[in-house]
Amino acid sequence: MPNKKSRFLPVFSVRIYERDLKQSAILQFNIQSVSGLFDILTCNSNIRSAMNRAFWCLLLAVTSGRPDCGDAAQILALMPLAAKSHWNVVDAVLQTLVAGGHNVTAVTPFPKKKSIANYTEVDVSRLVPSGVSVSWDKVMGECSVANNLPYLSGRHRLMCKTVYEHDEFWRAVDSNKYDLFITELLASSCDAYISYYLKVPRIVIASSHVHTWYHHTFGSHMNPAHVSTYHAPFAVPGNFVQRMANAYDYLYSHVVFRWVDREATAIGRKYFGADAPDADTLMRDTSLVFVNGHRTVDLAKPLLPNFVDIGGIHLTRPEPLPRDIEQFIDGSPNGVIYFTFGSTMKMETAPERLQNAFVEALREIPQRVLWKYENPNLSNLPKNVLVNKWFPQRSILEHKNVKLFISHGGMSGIYEAIDSGVPILGIPLFFDQFHNIANIVHWGSGVMLDHETLTKDILVNAIREMIANYDKYKLNAMELSKRFQDRPKTPKEEVLYWTEYVIKHKGAPHLKSAALNLSWYQYLLIDVLMTTVSILLICSCVIFMTIRYLAKQICSPSKSKKKLN
Repeated sequence: MPNKKSRFLPVFSVRIYERDLKQSAILQFNIQSVSGLFDILTCNSNIRSAMNRAFWCLLLAVTSGRPDCGDAAQILALMPLAAKSHWNVVDAVLQTLVAGGHNVTAVTPFPKKKSIANYTEVDVSRLVPSGVSVSWDKVMGECSVANNLPYLSGRHRLMCKTVYEHDEFWRAVDSNKYDLFITELLASSCDAYISYYLKVPRIVIASSHVHTWYHHTFGSHMNPAHVSTYHAPFAVPGNFVQRMANAYDYLYSHVVFRWVDREATAIGRKYFGADAPDADTLMRDTSLVFVNGHRTVDLAKPLLPNFVDIGGIHLTRPEPLPRDIEQFIDGSPNGVIYFTFGSTMKMETAPERLQNAFVEALREIPQRVLWKYENPNLSNLPKNVLVNKWFPQRSILEHKNVKLFISHGGMSGIYEAIDSGVPILGIPLFFDQFHNIANIVHWGSGVMLDHETLTKDILVNAIREMIANYDKYKLNAMELSKRFQDRPKTPKEEVLYWTEYVIKHKGAPHLKSAALNLSWYQYLLIDVLMTTVSILLICSCVIFMTIRYLAKQICSPSKSKKKLN
């Protein structure tokens, strides 16, 4: 029987971004070209809208196997944090759905520069604090291990309160009949009230591996004896100390999350009615979790079937390098190192001792270095270093002369390096970055350094060790890359299939764990254990009393005879 949705047919041994390219390009080209033609031929907006709608029906039937326009879903999405790296993952999901023929309305702090067919925005960029190019002290203070959960939850709740006070948000909500709500899984349940209000299923996107504090919410408990937590600086707890630290962080994460997110219910009931359920109950009703991870990198975990890996969904075909950068890379006989700490933090605001260590270390190595640094007039810059406030990272990592990637461990950059098979020298700073780099170290394709104790000599020795043993690190990086790319469906195919699956099956409740229906003492079998212990105690008492009674009966006649004698 022919497969109606042929885009889901697996094709092996192909780069994961290439399989989606042809169909997506054809679909978007047709949409934009014909939409532009209609704009020219029709002056009346109502006529133009009707013609566009008619064309959509025909186009979807021909290109994606959809029988009619009824298959095109109306999707509302919310981006709860103004962090570019997080948005790259969420946006990749949304644009995949748009390219697949669905209509998406996104509440986002990152508006597009150009309009996209069937993609509508509610711009909130001026209403919430930006998480791009923030100073070192602010980032490291707010995002420390002890404070990152309160910080994330606070930003998440701020977005909820801001959006719920925004008239344009309510106009977007009330002007359409939606089939699905999508949001990022961050650190609050306050946005779960949107799907409750719309009476539609909810899909959440974890821009990294699943946050430890949400496992209980989804009934997908992880055993800290062998599954590392979100903050863990190791891939697997390998000894007693690590298992103890892992167990502590597991409990800490759940307790702190419950405490910091206690305001979520109050926020929801303020805007959606005093009789609305509590936030945790609504969050438990989540249909599906898209995880920006993959078991070949983040190790295998006992996850439920409604957790779907989409790690690498943001990957695109590398574009040709600018001429000056290409010449800089090609002209290095000893190879090139690419160095960046991502988009969140301004490198020029890092502590002076750290910046000096970087500059002096890079001066001592023979490789050329591309360094993402905001100030092009950096004093005392080594001759082998080229700085810029932005580089085409994806294309640079694909170049065959790039030997090493020095990174803070952000998930997007990690997957780009993995896909390109480039070894990583990690200097993690906050959030999940310690765990991300620990995974790379676990697979033998990288090394991790501590920024708090980092010196020029430590950095130079680490670079020299990795270059000296380049064949070993490169071999492991290429093996990891092969496993990462070898999958039956691309991330975009997974997103399309499972999103449509959730809509078609009305939230897919059959994918959820029955553990969601149990209280904590039922889940831990406390009631069963107490009943078992009680029965054993009762039986022991009965046996004891019986033996005691029989002993009395046996001993009593002999005592009577002695008295008669």
